[in-house]
Amino acid sequence: MQPACPIDTRSLFVPLHTYLISLLRSLSASDWQRPTVCAGWTVKDVTSHLLDGCLRRITLYRDGYSSPDGAVIDAYQTLVRYLNQLNQDWVVATRRLSPAVLTSELYYPLLDTLMRALPYTYRQVTAPTGTFVQVRVAGVDGGNWYLYRQPADWQVVIPSEKPDAKTIITIDSTIAWRLFTKGISTENALPYITIDGDPVLGKPVLSMLSVMA
Repeated sequence: MQPACPIDTRSLFVPLHTYLISLLRSLSASDWQRPTVCAGWTVKDVTSHLLDGCLRRITLYRDGYSSPDGAVIDAYQTLVRYLNQLNQDWVVATRRLSPAVLTSELYYPLLDTLMRALPYTYRQVTAPTGTFVQVRVAGVDGGNWYLYRQPADWQVVIPSEKPDAKTIITIDSTIAWRLFTKGISTENALPYITIDGDPVLGKPVLSMLSVMA
């Protein structure tokens, strides 16, 4: 007899996030104000609550920052009251934000996660040490990612200043997430993509798959 093993759901988060963004962007103005099973909270409120969790995890685990206003937790009910108030304060404060702002804040972390597949995608691509490849997602909620050639492999890096990239791949933000999750074929995505520089260093991005699919 063996103990039950932990259930590893890490591979599910990116597809789940992808489906969530797709759903939210399909909502009409009236859909955002619909009530939910969470009494007193609309669809927009629930979305804001999800964003709160994402931002607080980034704050804690990436930035190592903890709020100085943390409560003293000395009992179970104290913890429950603290969490309920924390959630309600955020939802009320963000009711003044538009749905577009909420979805944009969710979209960039998704793109950032998908780009972590770049080193694996380029594992068979050779280039001189020190070569930079830039992937630029243009449009609303986009950004820039830099792939750097080390002596033995590639690594996604955050340069202190803009490097002189050997190749720049620009992808329209409306299809970027779909390209990396098999939501659109390479052929159909090509009109939304430009490659400036060495095409050999640009083409691997077109076949990058960031999810298990």
